Amino acid sequence: MQMFRAVLITVTFGLALTACSKKAPDPVADIPSEMAEKALRDFTTNWDLNGDSKATCADIDLLRARQFGRLDTNGDRRLSSLEYRAINFEDNSFVFYEHSTLDTDQSGALDLSEFSTVSHSLFRGTDKDDDCVISIRDAAFIVLRNRQSGLGPDGRPRGERSRKRQKGEGVDPF
Repeated sequence: MQMFRAVLITVTFGLALTACSKKAPDPVADIPSEMAEKALRDFTTNWDLNGDSKATCADIDLLRARQFGRLDTNGDRRLSSLEYRAINFEDNSFVFYEHSTLDTDQSGALDLSEFSTVSHSLFRGTDKDDDCVISIRDAAFIVLRNRQSGLGPDGRPRGERSRKRQKGEGVDPF
């Protein structure tokens, strides 16, 4: 009886270990490479601010510097809490960051380095491997997310036809 119990425990443990060691299926394995490549091109077109043909954290740094410059209405290279409020209309990444929380030196104003500590939520959510570069695999997750949301490969609701934009109807990707 003891021998049977030992064998049963060993077999059960072995099966459990085998089941746990199997790799989970790759969620983007069935995404056609052409769709992922198009998503990467589109993302890069919108995010490559420094012209290196890649979407990277360096582009986010440039974006933050440009945003900071637009918000700094008095040109003192510091953002008062009043100047800072406008960022919530431009970039949802800042919604949960109070001015006082970012003001780490307790000066009452934010400098560029304090302002830039807020990562861009869309970029961060797209950079799945957290390497600061949007890769073809990251782009495949964009396609997967669009599929799950009922969007077509171009990010529009399925069946919705594209139309030409009217003058002045541009969309700020940030």
